[in-house]
Amino acid sequence: MNSPVLHTRLDETAAETPAATARSGLSGRAVLIGVLLLAALGTVHLMNPQTLPIRHVRVKGDFQHLSLAGLQQRASKVVSGGFFNVNVDTIRRVLLQDPWIGEVTVKRVWPDSINVYIREQKAVARWNDTALLNADGKVFRPDPSTLPDGIPQFRGPPGTDRTMLDFYHKLRALLPGDMRVAALTLSKRRAWQVRFAGGPLLRLGRTDIMQRLRRFAAYVPTQLHDRLDLMRTVDMRYTNGFAVQWKPHSKPDL
Repeated sequence: MNSPVLHTRLDETAAETPAATARSGLSGRAVLIGVLLLAALGTVHLMNPQTLPIRHVRVKGDFQHLSLAGLQQRASKVVSGGFFNVNVDTIRRVLLQDPWIGEVTVKRVWPDSINVYIREQKAVARWNDTALLNADGKVFRPDPSTLPDGIPQFRGPPGTDRTMLDFYHKLRALLPGDMRVAALTLSKRRAWQVRFAGGPLLRLGRTDIMQRLRRFAAYVPTQLHDRLDLMRTVDMRYTNGFAVQWKPHSKPDL
């Protein structure tokens, strides 16, 4: 006798469930919309240039040909906006326009600073009078007034810069440290010459270059080291020996 009553109550419960679910869904959507609205307002606030403005720009690095004060001023000029919307790529791009700058890293430092780390180009040699060659074998062209003295002069055809740098390193590895290379030349016909500071011009020619260089290194710096400043040229373009041309009135008794 109780079954119809029970059945009626179950139907009433089932009838209330969709309405409750709908209210619950509307409430959840309202919360989600509120959260999204707050997030959007927060983003707008954070991206406002007046929010957490950049107050300090610090430039760091070891410089010989660049001015720290000049770099600081140049970097500060391109810093605009707040902590979250400052464009670090723009800062990098502007600074890299200086040929003496090899690498730039820009970092935000909470809450109001930018640190700029700069690696200056290291010039290994002068390249064809108007440019420089860095340690990676790449040519860069700074202002001519900033070209440094005391580094070797490389002269060679276009596209041979890395080849000449590789040969220069091999040359230095074979010769005594006090035999400083003043100039290294590779002609259009691919003939090599080396001018030593205070010493002779070494002619290596176009073939068997490393064999000739090893022969020179095995004998001349060891046996004739104290006479290098008296030599005008050393010609290694011979099968088993070499020829020395002495400076006028300086040929020693051998």
